[in-house]
Formats: sequence, C-alpha cells, structure tokens
Amino acid sequence: MTRKEVINVVNDVKSKLDTSVFSEEEKNGKIGCNQFRELSSICRAAECYSEIELLVKYNEAKAQPGSSWRKKMKNNQTLAWCVTEGMEKIRSASDDEDCMNNLCLYFGYMYWYARIFAAENKNNTSDNQPNYSGGKNNNNKNNNNNKYNNGGRRY
Repeated sequence: MTRKEVINVVNDVKSKLDTSVFSEEEKNGKIGCNQFRELSSICRAAECYSEIELLVKYNEAKAQPGSSWRKKMKNNQTLAWCVTEGMEKIRSASDDEDCMNNLCLYFGYMYWYARIFAAENKNNTSDNQPNYSGGKNNNNKNNNNNKYNNGGRRY
C-alpha cells in the first residue's frame, strides 16, 4: 500500500467525521488530537493489528456516551467505528509486514487533520464568545470594542 493510498483512506474517514469533536486537549467530551499521535507511536511498538484495534475499542468503552470516541458522526456511527473502519481498509490492503507501518502513517495523517480541525474549532469558538464588554470577539483591532471605547460610548 502506498502513502497516497493511505491518505485516500484517511480522506474517506475524514468525510464521515463530525469535526466539532476535536480539540487541542481532551476535555468537555471532545477528543484531544494528540490521541492520534499517540496511536501512531503505539503502532511502531505493537506487534499486531489486534493490539491497536483493542486500544481503540478500549478508548470507546471508557468514553462517556455521546462524547469523544463514542460521539456519533455524519454516518450515525461513532468516531471509534469510523477510525476502525479505516484501519480495516488498511489491513486488508497491506501485507503483514507493512500493515503496522501503514497504520502508523494512517494515525499520523489523522493527527494532522485533527490538529487542523482543533484549530478551526478554537477559532470558531473564540470568534463567537462574548468579550468582557459584552460584544463579540472578531479579532479586529479596529472594532472599537475595548474597555475604554465600547461602540463609540465612553464610560
């Protein structure tokens, strides 16, 4: 299996994801993107596919219903199911010697996407949060919404 084929599997999985589940840190029912980097590293040390599959199932089992690994995605399946489906595609297209290396690449590419989604989620959240003056942050220095000038009104 080539790297391009692994990326195609990742893109297929990505198309099924609800990207709002990703965060820079694991909190509030979201999945920390570093979990994919850790899975990639674990693939280097694992002897067989079953070890990684078991770990993903463990992550799903310990998650609260409707959050992180158990959150429903676009296809009404959990994140763990979508990730495992991608793993299965890689296993079926890889020979025994390359399977773990291809899974390492798979989780590495998933980590890259998770970082992108987490950054987008962080930007979307911070743009829509009220600032201390009651307005909305839009990261525009010329918005005149600061503690000295709130929409043209002086205090």
